Amino acid sequence: MRNEIIFLFGLTAMLSLAGCPKKDKVSALPEEETEEQATIAADAEFEKCVYSTVETKGTTVTLDVIQTTCCAELPNATYCKNKAAKSAKSTLKYEFHNSTGQTLYARMGAKTRGMYWPSATEQYEIGPDETTLGLTCDTGEEVCWGAWKPENKLYYWGAGPGVDYKCVDCCHACDGSTLSAGFAARPEAEEKETP
Repeated sequence: MRNEIIFLFGLTAMLSLAGCPKKDKVSALPEEETEEQATIAADAEFEKCVYSTVETKGTTVTLDVIQTTCCAELPNATYCKNKAAKSAKSTLKYEFHNSTGQTLYARMGAKTRGMYWPSATEQYEIGPDETTLGLTCDTGEEVCWGAWKPENKLYYWGAGPGVDYKCVDCCHACDGSTLSAGFAARPEAEEKETP
């Protein structure tokens, strides 16, 4: 029996010297959460809360509702509020009054994120008289409009065909507003030059 005890004691000492941890010192320490893992977890909690709120309220979740309901209890409230602000959507409605007697083209754009309506390569047709157009955009982002003659892009209104010319009163924050703009015929000599 004494030999067995000495043998076990010696084996334990050798294992300790060899670098094998003793059983009582082995512990599964949790790894620190990476920033990416924290973001994924926050996203999941945020989405869960938004969908739950939509089901409860039975309506569209506005920015205020998201911030007060979904961000109050989450661990990273600042992150949540930033995400909530980016998730909020609004609309803009345009009433274009075309008195030129011919069809014009129009396009709207949010330059900060490269978003265009109907697209960067397509345009709406604005017939003679009145045309109403609507779009959904990120709440607070600046959306500009441009209109032009189909046969002559130098004859334009607002921010022009690429929605990138300087203009007066043709850019607005996306906030649910209804905006009006009128297009009147003018002599060809007054065509604008490309900036």
